[in-house]
Amino acid sequence: MFIGSDGETGGFRPENSSLLTAYFAVLDKDGELIDELDLSTKPDDGEYKYTQEALDVNGIDLKEHDKIAITYTEASKLLIDFLEKHTESGKNKLTLLGQNVGFDRNFFIYHLLMDNESLWQKYFTDYIEDTLLIAGRLKNAKVLQTKGGKLKLESLCEVFSIPLDAHKAKDDTLATIEVWKRLKLMIKEERFLLKKELKEKKGIEEVDSYFDKLVKEKSGPEYMQTYIDQEINFTVKKELT
Repeated sequence: MFIGSDGETGGFRPENSSLLTAYFAVLDKDGELIDELDLSTKPDDGEYKYTQEALDVNGIDLKEHDKIAITYTEASKLLIDFLEKHTESGKNKLTLLGQNVGFDRNFFIYHLLMDNESLWQKYFTDYIEDTLLIAGRLKNAKVLQTKGGKLKLESLCEVFSIPLDAHKAKDDTLATIEVWKRLKLMIKEERFLLKKELKEKKGIEEVDSYFDKLVKEKSGPEYMQTYIDQEINFTVKKELT
């Protein structure tokens, strides 16, 4: 299963920046929401680390935030309980999904799992489903076009007419999940066009068998299917050039 996520922070590096909000959305195989955890957090000692630039971007008022925030220790317990529940104590690992979500991952580990990488690995696969990377590959393949070629979440939401209240962890996550679904549809549509082109240019009649062979050659875990599908499409494009 996938778990969509996003966080808002006080800066760019977890070592010298506070994690302020974190949102986690467990999804079923169709990308629909099963359960969620929405956290507003603060350092255990109450000393926030931030830059004004970061707060200007996410719009968080620390005085108001502090009234509802819970400590990292409290948030850590809630997150671990949440992950224990949805992974059956690590038996069925989750795959992290998000926009440039490796950035958020580092903050989650440092602040919510007390910088314990092995604890993260108990609950999560090594693979990250990153919509920024998926969109980048589609852009390079000339399948996806955005205004100015930008691949920020705001730009992707604009392409797909997805409403977005940017820089709020929950809203960003839910919008990213919708973007992810649209990007996967684009990959399927690209596959359909490639099949048609193979027939016309290469005279390959048994196109489905041809793709089945590629799927077997590039097989991998189910949670990596989006990446595998893009790799297959890329391989076919090379064959056509």
